[in-house]
Amino acid sequence: MSSRVGIGKKVRVARKTLGCTQQNLSELTMINKTTISEIENGRFTGAFYIFEHVLYAVGLMIILHSLFLLINKKYIPFSYC
Repeated sequence: MSSRVGIGKKVRVARKTLGCTQQNLSELTMINKTTISEIENGRFTGAFYIFEHVLYAVGLMIILHSLFLLINKKYIPFSYC
């Protein structure tokens, strides 16, 4: 699993590859430039939909995997919590 810092670095690279500044991306997504900076620096702890919106805008996506245990031939969702 990627860390927030690792994902942030990928967002920054993708944004720069598109030739966008943080201000351009802010205007495109209607998300505050400070929030974009927080995402790129691995400090963002806000709503997932904001994070997802920025990822989509730079051509990235996040894929979540669900873990299951096989018990008596039935798949049971597994959680670390």
